[in-house]
Amino acid sequence: MRVVILEDEPVAARQLEKMLRRMEGLNISSISICDNVQDGRERIKEGLDLLFLDLNLRGSAGFDVLKEFLSEPFETIITTAYPDHALEAFQYGVRDYLVKPFSDERLHQAVSRVPMPEPSESPALVNIMVKDRETIIPVSVDTIKLIRSAGDYCELYLVSGKQLLCSKRMDFLAHRLPDDFMRVHRTVIVRITQISGIKVEGGGRYFALVNGVLEPVPVGRKYYKDIKAKLGEGET
Repeated sequence: MRVVILEDEPVAARQLEKMLRRMEGLNISSISICDNVQDGRERIKEGLDLLFLDLNLRGSAGFDVLKEFLSEPFETIITTAYPDHALEAFQYGVRDYLVKPFSDERLHQAVSRVPMPEPSESPALVNIMVKDRETIIPVSVDTIKLIRSAGDYCELYLVSGKQLLCSKRMDFLAHRLPDDFMRVHRTVIVRITQISGIKVEGGGRYFALVNGVLEPVPVGRKYYKDIKAKLGEGET
């Protein structure tokens, strides 16, 4: 695991590094410490797996870094002295929010949530940050009707008909979207209100008809009953 600590307090940064290195079972290949936004941006671009981000970096807003890079496939844990920004941070997809000073046990709890939290541990996403051409933009989950897996990425199908590529993994999104989204196949997540019907074919094959999507969407057998229940159609 490649770790970057973006923290402008040297003592706090070194203490966090020590805590991570003595944590059992954590396979760390490197820990880099940056004390300002500019250096942090450059180091992040080199690649990492887990970012520890302070929200107040010599007067700069850590949220700017969070928003800029949230479309990238690494995880973020906030470390801050200010508890009042937790809800906003979770809405942008951070894995956990640590208020200084924190214990080894609390740090272990946060790291143990990487890479996949339980659905109840974090508030649902409100926005997903994606790269549209050369610009990072927030996409409201309210505008998404379908998500398809595309290797290590996901394709977002918007109500408007637009498609955008997101570098968050399918498993991550499946656990962080609101309750009106449902995984219907290992490669597909659908907004339930966008399903107009279920198509059943021979051989036990199921498909969902999604508004504005020409091709029926495959439905895994293990998801079929749950979808029917969500749509209020009961058993067939």
